[in-house]
Amino acid sequence: SLAGLDEGEAGYFNVLTGTEAVVDGPFYAEATNGRPIVAMTFGTTCQFGLDGAEPTALPAFCDGLSVGDPIPADAVTADGNPARVEQTFFAFYDAGAPYFPSLLMIGILGVLFVLHMVLLARDEKRERMEATEAAAEAVESEERDTVSV
Repeated sequence: SLAGLDEGEAGYFNVLTGTEAVVDGPFYAEATNGRPIVAMTFGTTCQFGLDGAEPTALPAFCDGLSVGDPIPADAVTADGNPARVEQTFFAFYDAGAPYFPSLLMIGILGVLFVLHMVLLARDEKRERMEATEAAAEAVESEERDTVSV
């Protein structure tokens, strides 16, 4: 939602109050650099007490409408100003690289698999070497025992 901008961050401010509705859009176009653009126009909605009237009644220009409905485009306030304020927001669409996370995980798991196989081969070699040394030691010890008798 475009209304979720943090008002505390430097350089950003929330221009939507949560009482706006989409009145036009989304529109899709292409920028001069070839990138797709999305545009949405938000407009004020009928709210209680919008024109200074009692909060229990909708403004006169909202007759027949419910709370949250967009204010008609030709509606004017008591002092002659337009009642509907519109703001259009643009966003550049970037599909990104949807396969990148998958490829990254495959690469990491491949490296870990190779590391696992190298360490497993080293352990197997060490076990074989220890078994060979133990067998040679047993034969040497057996030869000493038979010679000393």
